[in-house]
Amino acid sequence: LALATETWISLWNLETYQKTCDLGKSGSFFHKDIIRDIKFSNNGDILATGSNDSKIILWHFESQKGSGKLSGHLGPVLSLMFSDDDRFLFSSSIDGKILIWDWDSGDII
Repeated sequence: LALATETWISLWNLETYQKTCDLGKSGSFFHKDIIRDIKFSNNGDILATGSNDSKIILWHFESQKGSGKLSGHLGPVLSLMFSDDDRFLFSSSIDGKILIWDWDSGDII
């Protein structure tokens, strides 16, 4: 389970009811404003977070480390969704754009 707490994410183990870690509290991967959406990839390997800072951060779930930043929106990121095959990430923003990302390369399609 992933919960947004302002600008970082807390991961919880639902079997033990214990918090396993906090993502984005320190290091080079963090949001500068409130997180608006969190989505796991369908295979559970990647966690994507979108924020009022207009950025999307990708997290490797197993290593619990940031693996990429996606920049392309001019306003807060409102929602995220992975494609069924996990090849693409869709994002919407208050800037009125819906972007399709090849999240592995960081390119906008």
